[in-house]
Amino acid sequence: AALRIQVFQFDSSFLLALLPPGAFIGVGLLIALKNVIDSSIQARQPKEEKPAIERARVTNA
Repeated sequence: AALRIQVFQFDSSFLLALLPPGAFIGVGLLIALKNVIDSSIQARQPKEEKPAIERARVTNA
């Protein structure tokens, strides 16, 4: 196989500098994805209507 796609070339010590920020970015994307999924699930659920509270008028007669 003569054809090869190389996205990144790690021949130096910069790999150690790249991994921790990449992990934070990855965790941030996972949290954002979870928030999107949670908001879409909450939007699909039927909203509970609160019953109207009728006040009884009490007077001293």
